[in-house]
Amino acid sequence: MNDATVAALRIAATGLPVLPIGNSANAPSGATVFVVSNALGLPWTASSGILSATRMADDVPGAGSGYRILQFTAPLAPGSSGGVLVDAEAKILGIVVGSLNVGQNVNFAVPIDSIAALANVSGGTRFDSGARLQPFGAKATSAAAAPSNPTVPVSPPGLTLPRPEQRQIHTVSVHSKTIYLRRERLQDDIHKTAMFPQLGVRFADYGQTADIAITVDRPVMTFDWTYTLVYQPRSLTLASGTVEATDEFDAGPKLAAVIVEQLAAAVLLPRGELDKPTGASTASSSGLRSGGSDADEIVRTAHSIFVESHTIWMKGNLLQDALYTRPEIREWGVRIIDDRNEADIYIDVTRPWLTYDWIFKMISPKTGMVLGTGKVTAIDGPAAAQRLAIDIVNRIRSARSVPATP
Repeated sequence: MNDATVAALRIAATGLPVLPIGNSANAPSGATVFVVSNALGLPWTASSGILSATRMADDVPGAGSGYRILQFTAPLAPGSSGGVLVDAEAKILGIVVGSLNVGQNVNFAVPIDSIAALANVSGGTRFDSGARLQPFGAKATSAAAAPSNPTVPVSPPGLTLPRPEQRQIHTVSVHSKTIYLRRERLQDDIHKTAMFPQLGVRFADYGQTADIAITVDRPVMTFDWTYTLVYQPRSLTLASGTVEATDEFDAGPKLAAVIVEQLAAAVLLPRGELDKPTGASTASSSGLRSGGSDADEIVRTAHSIFVESHTIWMKGNLLQDALYTRPEIREWGVRIIDDRNEADIYIDVTRPWLTYDWIFKMISPKTGMVLGTGKVTAIDGPAAAQRLAIDIVNRIRSARSVPATP
């Protein structure tokens, strides 16, 4: 909430009932509160709880600083952001802004008096009347002539697809590793983009192995939403990235836009292009990572490792130290470095929400190839780091036992 994004809308109606504004500053801890929101896309969803505390945002990781927030226990779900927090007399106390993914029902709202005070702050943006706005996808017309039918999406400039028999990518699948974004919703958002219908690909049937697997996730206690596109016949990572969004209704369209752009770049590659050995593929010219040599060969000849953690429960240096103290790492002459692009192996660590599972992935930064994956179970970061280090060392050892490629 460092940047206040609040819109005041004026509608052409009179005599409508409104909720009175309460006094959030005097609301006692333990008081009964209610939330009314659009949870999971279901309008007028209500839940109840108590007001836990009024505290400074500085106390909450990632919430910013310098303003008050209301902590409450009324349950939330994806889509609840922007809902209203009211007291037992239906007086507005605040606007819901989010929750912590750790613990149970640790939710937050910005006091309504802080929101109302923004009307007197300079620097806001005033928008004209929305009477002339047209539906999404509608053909632009004058205000007096509303469009009757949406136009067919136009192919993006310069998008000339290979003939069907020359294409290597025909199907895609969508997987969501976070409860905050349903797979069906992202799939729908992808389908709605103007470019997707032009790509000549379809979503894979249930049980079918798609050519490209799209996976999204949301690291705990962040507003980051990550995505990866993997060419499954070779386990080749074509693209990965992150977008920032508040909830699934914000994240879905943003993820869909960047994912479809990467899909377009992949579809443009003719048949066989993704299966070429290192140095022969032109995938890099299309913004994709090119394929590399055999995964065992890359691991066997690796001399440097970069470690990155995408969970607050383990800092990257924990796993770095655990690896560095392994005698095998020193014996093999493998260094732990701080430059991901210069490393021979990039190790990514995550911990799915509400689990004791710690997942690692070994990737070649130069080719995007997945070199190995694994999972350990541990109660905390220090214990997980030691177990992860053992599995990673075992993966490297297994490759080093393979004879060098002639």
